[in-house]
Amino acid sequence: MSGRRWRQPAAVFGAALALFALTAGGSLTSSDAVTTFALTASLVERHSIAIDAAGGSVDPSPGRDGRLYSRYGIGQSLYNIPFYLAGKAAIRALGRPIGRPDSIPKAAVALGSAVAAAGCVLVVWLLARRLRATPSAAIAAALSAAIASPLWPYSKFGFATALTGLVLLVAAWLLADREPGRQVRSAALAGLVLAFGWLMRHEMAIALVPFGIYLYLAGGPSRWPRVCALVACASVGGLLWAWYNVVRFGHPLAVGYAPEFNGVGYLAFLVSPSGSLLLFAPIAIIWFWGLFAPGASTTAERVLLVGPLVVSYLFYGALADWPGGRSYGPRYLVPALLLLAPGAAMLWPRGLRWRRLIAAAIAAGALLQLPGVLVDYSKVSVDWARTATPDQIAHRTWTLAASPFVLGTQAAWTEVPRNIAYLTGREPLPRVTPSAGDRDFAQQFAFSLDFWWLYLVYLRAFSVPAALILAATLAAAAAACAAIASRESGDRAIG
Repeated sequence: MSGRRWRQPAAVFGAALALFALTAGGSLTSSDAVTTFALTASLVERHSIAIDAAGGSVDPSPGRDGRLYSRYGIGQSLYNIPFYLAGKAAIRALGRPIGRPDSIPKAAVALGSAVAAAGCVLVVWLLARRLRATPSAAIAAALSAAIASPLWPYSKFGFATALTGLVLLVAAWLLADREPGRQVRSAALAGLVLAFGWLMRHEMAIALVPFGIYLYLAGGPSRWPRVCALVACASVGGLLWAWYNVVRFGHPLAVGYAPEFNGVGYLAFLVSPSGSLLLFAPIAIIWFWGLFAPGASTTAERVLLVGPLVVSYLFYGALADWPGGRSYGPRYLVPALLLLAPGAAMLWPRGLRWRRLIAAAIAAGALLQLPGVLVDYSKVSVDWARTATPDQIAHRTWTLAASPFVLGTQAAWTEVPRNIAYLTGREPLPRVTPSAGDRDFAQQFAFSLDFWWLYLVYLRAFSVPAALILAATLAAAAAACAAIASRESGDRAIG
């Protein structure tokens, strides 16, 4: 494939990566993110899957041999390894750590979510193109996923949300391959991608249901070979997951915890102020509209794009832990939600009125994501919980005042002018002293907007001018790549 044909998708990826790098938080404060990091550190430093729980906010489970193990899949920890190594290399290059000894490696690992999120934006563009969208329409879909969906806040977190979304998008893109000579191979590759996803979150296996149905409905002489290739290759992940469980906990189905079910999430994902799709991702209305517009897509394509969200809703909605801890909106549904984004591309060619509607929806969606981008919800959540009653904490997911959107908006309203005052010299920079405990150290930055380059200013590692120049450079890179992507036009196909 010629370099020119890849210029636009490369620019799409570059714009997303620069934006997400600009707004990255650079910290790990939730227990599952810290636990995943601890497993990465153990894999690299001790070549062991047992973790060290000393000095961190880890959430392990005792294994059959008495040692402690992560309760989460190993896939995210494996993905983190190159970022962890980059963080360690940065410490060696600097000759000293910044903040706590593990602050730089954790920041590098957190940046891995920004890379995965940029990958999601790229694959949304590629998937829209494979589904017959023009380049400009595919850009609209990619932009809507990048800034108008919860992907933007989750590009900052240490959760596996962005990486899981990337797995589902890549698998769907491979399965949508229409080239007869490579369809079976593409289905096998999609299965291997899902096998990796299985090692991140074992419930990823449920995506095989809608993906298999899609292949059946798509028909053709290679229908059953494609189904078999998909399932066989994905099953490799299931076998590795079972072996990993045996090593840790002595049983192929043991994962270190027992989920509880109550079905509350079915309603919560629709109307809860903490997890409503309508509150945190109203852009999904546009996406659905596009997918189900007459003539926009086939029944098989709708199953491919909507099916994973349906099975995710049915599974996660049944969980008692449907909020997923310190989440910004419906965290467990975000990966499957991104598969709907090509719907925006299907509406784009229908005239100026539709384009204006899509642009307005993207702008409104971006405003809804800003509180989660500007402020680390885990910090404002802790602040709220410290003054709340036990009854308020027990019902926080149904309390508007405790909504991540409300708490983030309130905090941003205060912290934006305060941080501007710090950066302009109108107020002296606050001092931060590294302390024991991940959350204790993170709370010392509760006054800061959640940008890694700001944290470096408050740690006195960067001067204010240097930090602002770095931020401006990333913003300019995002704008330049976006301009290149928008200039590239035509109906060249990306197979």
